[in-house]
Parts: sequence; C-alpha cells; structure tokens
Amino acid sequence: MADSDDKDNVVRKVPLPKADLQVNFTTWIAGKLIYRIHSAEFTATQFNPGKGNARFSPMDNGVSTLYGGVSTGVAVMETIFHDLPPDSAGAPYDLGKLEGLVHSAVKPSEDLHLVDLNPKTLRKMGVKRADILDSSADQYVFTREYTVAIHQAYPAAQGMQWSSKQHGDTALMLFGDRVRSEQLGVDIESERVLE
Repeated sequence: MADSDDKDNVVRKVPLPKADLQVNFTTWIAGKLIYRIHSAEFTATQFNPGKGNARFSPMDNGVSTLYGGVSTGVAVMETIFHDLPPDSAGAPYDLGKLEGLVHSAVKPSEDLHLVDLNPKTLRKMGVKRADILDSSADQYVFTREYTVAIHQAYPAAQGMQWSSKQHGDTALMLFGDRVRSEQLGVDIESERVLE
C-alpha cells in the first residue's frame, strides 16, 4: 500500500472539498466527558502537534488536534482498532501495539461548537459517508483536506464530531487553535492501557 502522506502515489477516491462548503453545527455541552486513548507522551489535555496518520489529522495548516469519544469504547475503536477490516471478528491482535498508550477522560468547562458530520451534513458537503468516514487509511491524505477546509471556512468551529466507523457512537476531534488545554478539566489522567 502506498504511503497515505504521498498524494502522488495514491489513487484518489475522495472528492475534493467544495469551494462553498456547507455544514451543520452541534454542541458538546460543558461538563460532558470526552474519553481518549492517546500516546503517553501527551497529557490528558495536551493537543497533538501533528504526529501520526489519522483520518482527520495531522492538518496541513499545522493546527494541533485532540481526538476523543463519548465513551472509552469509542476511543478504543477510533484509535487502536480504527482500521480493522469488516470481517475481523475473532482475529488475533498484537497487544504490543498498546505499549505507550494511555486512557484519559477530560471535560470541557464551556460548550464546544462542533461541525456535525452526520448524513445531512455530508449530503450538503457533496460526499458520502463511505468517502470520508468509512474510507481506508490510504485515503486519509484526502480526508484531511476536509478538516482543513472546514477549519478555514468556519472560524466558529472548535472541532468536528461524527459517528465512529468501528463503534457507531460519537467520536470527535478538537482544533487546538480554538480550544485551549485550560478549557479541559481532567477526570482521568493518562492511565496506562496495558498493566
């Protein structure tokens, strides 16, 4: 498989973002927990400055990000198991891949205004769920274009939320230039995933 950071070697399956991107917003209410699985090199409230290769980050414009979910299950499925094929039930998993990962829970001190990547919004954007939320890892270099386009078009957007590909419940990503670490209280601080 080609490196998903190299657009020249990957066949594009994701449409380009529209110039006049239309979206819907939702509110993540203050105090509602955000569960995270992340590298131990970051604290619970520390935004990732651009490491990794995820569906919506790193952003080409250099904005740091923080991923999470409505539950620990979502956080696990969106990070550890985000690229499992559909027929993977019962397949073995190398627990060594969990080394260096921690579990955290944070809660925002104020409401967060997020772009809601629900079916209605995706239709407005001119894409299907399969294009953005269910795409394979080789397409991440293209799905990240939507993150940058949303960030540029909507200065009030503090992040995005969507239905997890692997879990079904809500996952989210926050923009580090619009949400400060100080706005996130710590409920669980970086507990090791593997004991």
